[in-house]
Amino acid sequence: MIIGILGSAGCGGTFLDWSLHFLAGDRQSYVIKMDQHDRSRVVAEGYFDLTLDPITGTTAHRHRKTHLNNDSLQKVIDIFTALSPERLYSFYYVDSMSAGQTQTTHNQIVKGHPDVNFICYTYSPADIDKIFCLQVEKIPQYLENMLSDWLQDDPDMPVWDQREQLSLYYPKCIEGQTINEIINAHPNCFALSFTDMLEHLDRKILEIFDRYKITMDQDRWIAWLGVYQLWKKGNSPEFFADLRQIINHILAGVGQDLTHYNMTFAKETIIASKLLYNHNKTLKSHGIEKIPPNTLHWHELLEDNIYHNIKINTQEQS
Repeated sequence: MIIGILGSAGCGGTFLDWSLHFLAGDRQSYVIKMDQHDRSRVVAEGYFDLTLDPITGTTAHRHRKTHLNNDSLQKVIDIFTALSPERLYSFYYVDSMSAGQTQTTHNQIVKGHPDVNFICYTYSPADIDKIFCLQVEKIPQYLENMLSDWLQDDPDMPVWDQREQLSLYYPKCIEGQTINEIINAHPNCFALSFTDMLEHLDRKILEIFDRYKITMDQDRWIAWLGVYQLWKKGNSPEFFADLRQIINHILAGVGQDLTHYNMTFAKETIIASKLLYNHNKTLKSHGIEKIPPNTLHWHELLEDNIYHNIKINTQEQS
């Protein structure tokens, strides 16, 4: 059986890929390794031992996976199809999103490969901030790609300008990867919401195994639950649960220590974006590489937006 995972980068596709093999009882998985700089080119393939613990830092990148793109999709499916049909094979596909492309090709892929079973992520507008954060925090080269590909700006742009520019542009940039395409119902596609991936995969993974008639190794279930909880903690759930409160405290000048949220550049950019689009506020942060982690410091930097012509999201006003 071949299972293809279709989703955006940074959204846990590697962890999901590992989970399929681990819970199926696999000791090894067949991996088609792609050139990291050119995912259309196969550089190696074969069986590799399946790790019992895929977590490294905030990712599951200790797990080896077949991570392909548009150009290598058919090549990978052909390789897997030629192998023994008794085993489970999987790949994680991230659409390359070429210039001018406003939505993914997931529907076309599922329809065009009826002999492959798919798990396709679905998203809501509320997921955009989380996806941006996970992509920047978990994929080292992603921030550089955003600045060069999306903004086409000087790579030496100072941090405070990067924060401002990305706070303005990332919501639209993420839309094309996520919410612009409605995933159609297909018999060979299991639609998995991003919220369920982050919060309820312990329930949804059972539905996936039932849907595709995969026998689960029950002896591994408790161990998997422990790894899933550890993986969830790496996705900053507390920050996103408290984000509205953080914004309200900044606006009102109420002190709140933000240290325990691990205030990365990505999280600072998300707060700046929320202040801009939901409250028409910008930050007097020229020369400030890292904003001190307390809402009082953020409050002192607030000013009315007179720089950017934007549409205020009144539905998000607190």
